[in-house]
Amino acid sequence: MTKKGDVRTKEVVKSCSVLGLSPDQVTVLDIRSLPDNPKVQWDRQTVCNEILQHCQKHRVTQIYTFDGYGVSGHSNHRELYNAVRHLKIDRTELHDIECYSLQSVNLLRKYTSLLDLPYSLYTADVVFVSSPCQVLTAQRAMYAHWSQFVWFRILFIFFSRYLIINTFNKIDVYRHCNKHL
Repeated sequence: MTKKGDVRTKEVVKSCSVLGLSPDQVTVLDIRSLPDNPKVQWDRQTVCNEILQHCQKHRVTQIYTFDGYGVSGHSNHRELYNAVRHLKIDRTELHDIECYSLQSVNLLRKYTSLLDLPYSLYTADVVFVSSPCQVLTAQRAMYAHWSQFVWFRILFIFFSRYLIINTFNKIDVYRHCNKHL
């Protein structure tokens, strides 16, 4: 692992600790073909294999992942969604696991914080709304990612609806089939 990778691994573990997870509950992958880099297209089969191994090892019953846009257009985020969708719909290997994708929202909605709640409740299958205490905890967890702390993350921490509201849609065969009718 690179020095940057070592730093990011420690930050993830620290962030998860703030969220109440112990280090043994955190899995950080160090796979050369899956670098944290939005300019690198990940190999779908490698991602699928990692997801399946993790699901089997931990007896996963639900997956919450990014959607096809990946919140910020990040190619790694998009590939996670594509792999889960592929395993759920095309290969049906996740048939016993409920899968949900986070709704990416436009820039205006992203930074309207709690004002986005009425529309969010109307447009999603699942809505998570954080309490003020949970928002403060999430902010503290974000601070743990110091190596990735850039100016726009300050805006995110204070104004983003994603710290307060997260909306998800179910990934399932029926929804996929109905879109093509």
